[in-house]
Amino acid sequence: MFADSTQNKWENRIKEYFNDLLLKVEETKDPAEKRALLNESLERFLAAMDKVQRLPFLNQEQREGLARFGAEVQEKHDELNGAAGFAMVANADLDDFAGYMVQDLEQAMRSYVVLSTAAIIIIIVLLIILL
Repeated sequence: MFADSTQNKWENRIKEYFNDLLLKVEETKDPAEKRALLNESLERFLAAMDKVQRLPFLNQEQREGLARFGAEVQEKHDELNGAAGFAMVANADLDDFAGYMVQDLEQAMRSYVVLSTAAIIIIIVLLIILL
């Protein structure tokens, strides 16, 4: 039970990271700044995920879950920038995109990622360091 509550605490911290990003995007008026915030945050998260995936104590299931979740994050990055066959998100739609992205990534995290508490803590620490 302690492990479950600890894991929920750290999962909530990752959700908080994305929700803070959403608030920053919504509070920012300049579309170029909004896009930069989204890009920087997604790139930081992808870099952290890459480092976590290489941790030796993760099992194959955890690595696969992280890879699928990382692919979801990369897809949002591609969609934002009009890469990989996506049309670039219009400046007027950045707030809506940020909200959709946060919801989608939270759902993907619940669906794909079965992590140990230690791995979640490391993701958070890496995010903090990379911020």
